[in-house]
Amino acid sequence: MRRTGLKKENPRLFKIWQGLKQRCNNEVCKDYPDYGGRGIHVCDEWSTTFAPFLNWALSHGYEDGLSIDRINCDGDYSPENCRWATWTEQARNKRIQKNNKVGVKGVHMDRGQYRAVIYVDSKKIHLGRFNTLEEAAAARKAGEAKYWGVA
Repeated sequence: MRRTGLKKENPRLFKIWQGLKQRCNNEVCKDYPDYGGRGIHVCDEWSTTFAPFLNWALSHGYEDGLSIDRINCDGDYSPENCRWATWTEQARNKRIQKNNKVGVKGVHMDRGQYRAVIYVDSKKIHLGRFNTLEEAAAARKAGEAKYWGVA
């Protein structure tokens, strides 16, 4: 059964759906290198028609102030890997930066030691310098719990 007017009734969700497909499928899209170029796909269920995406969105907490966020930022756009998040939540759920040489978010080498940092309200908070990567990673994880409420 074909439902008409879905695009017109849900323009913001339709634009979000088109955007994620463009990022993953259109090689001339400016964001393609960070999505499709990294092997990120749109699941079969969502890739061809808008209705399944719309149904998922409306039954999984969609609100106008939220954006779609992939729980595993290296995973595909699929019902199992997506959620609706605030801009702050989404900003915290990023992959490790390309220039990160130690492999842990929020940790880098500084003056021969591992330095852990976290951003809160656009301010960098220094969590300490450590002799081992494990200590710095633990400090970062503790900082996430303290400042972001992430367990």
